[in-house]
Amino acid sequence: MTICRLCADAGINSIEVSGNWTSVSGIRAGKNEANFAEFALAIADTVSVPVILVGGHRSVENMEKVLNAGKVDFLSLSRPLIREPDLTNRWAVGDHRPAECVSCNMCYHTPGHECIKK
Repeated sequence: MTICRLCADAGINSIEVSGNWTSVSGIRAGKNEANFAEFALAIADTVSVPVILVGGHRSVENMEKVLNAGKVDFLSLSRPLIREPDLTNRWAVGDHRPAECVSCNMCYHTPGHECIKK
């Protein structure tokens, strides 16, 4: 957290909280979402810049829970958008079924990072 505070004090625009390993596999809506939420919430309490959380977002319900739990300002999605490029539009019109991505991580092994389950 010290590095985050130093970066914020130096004028960084935002901090995106993620991990430093190959993505977690087997993420399921309502079970093990938002891998780094606890850490992101702790950072958000100590810095004055927006905090962005990435990692394991699969359901609108859980994302709203994270956003309402503290000072995390933004959420970032990656693999769910590889699986469903139109996902945010689906959610915007009220279809709040969780993202179809099951975090098999096979998109990392395809040309262009394409989902193999489409």
